[in-house]
Amino acid sequence: MNRIICAAVLSVLGGSHPTAAQVVRMGTKGGVSLTTLVGPGTGVPPSISPLVGAIGGLYRTFALGASSRWVVQAELLYSQQGYRLSNSSTGYKATLRSNYVCLPVLLTGHYHGFFGEVGPQLGYLAGVREEYFVPVPGVVGTGKRVNTDPKGLPRWDGAAVAGLGYQWPSGWSLELRYTGSFTGIYERGRGTNARPRHAGVQALVSVPLLR
Repeated sequence: MNRIICAAVLSVLGGSHPTAAQVVRMGTKGGVSLTTLVGPGTGVPPSISPLVGAIGGLYRTFALGASSRWVVQAELLYSQQGYRLSNSSTGYKATLRSNYVCLPVLLTGHYHGFFGEVGPQLGYLAGVREEYFVPVPGVVGTGKRVNTDPKGLPRWDGAAVAGLGYQWPSGWSLELRYTGSFTGIYERGRGTNARPRHAGVQALVSVPLLR
C-alpha cells in the first residue's frame, strides 16, 4: 500500500528532472493572503490587526531568449486585501475588506526547481465591504453599519511584489509572496495627513494548463 501511495504522489509531481519545471506557458493559481496596514498613521488607536483573504486567477509566462531559466510572468488576479480595527476602551470594531483586480508583471528566475520572482503590480479597486460595530449606550446589542461604496478611496493601487517558491517538473508549484503598496488607502485632500497603505503575504498554489 505504501508503495502504491508513493508511486501516485510521484506521478502527480512528475518525477524529479530539474529542468522540466520551466516549460509551463499558461496556468491558474490560487491561495490565501494575510494583509494589514503599514506606514504613517498606523501607530495610533484604534489598533490594527491582519485580515485573511482569498486570491486567484491566471498566469502566462514569456521566456527570455533561448534559455528557459529566466521568464517574465504576467498574471491576472482577483485579490482580497484588508484589515481589522478595534478599540478596547470603547468596544469599537471594524472589518474593512477591499477587492482588487491585479496585474503583476514579474521577472522570474529558476534554478533546479526553486525560483525567485520580483516586479511591479497594478491593481484596480473593484469593490469594498466595510463593517463597523459601534456599541450604543443604553441599547442592548451592538450597532452595526455596512458600507459597500468605494467613493473616497483611490481606485488604482501600485505595489511591489517579491516571492520565493518551488516548481515540480509537472508544472505544479508552491510559492510565498510579499506585496507592499505604494498607494495610500485614502485619496489626497481627504483632510488627513496619514498615508497608511496595504501590505501582506500570500501563499499560492499554481496549476499548469498549457505547456
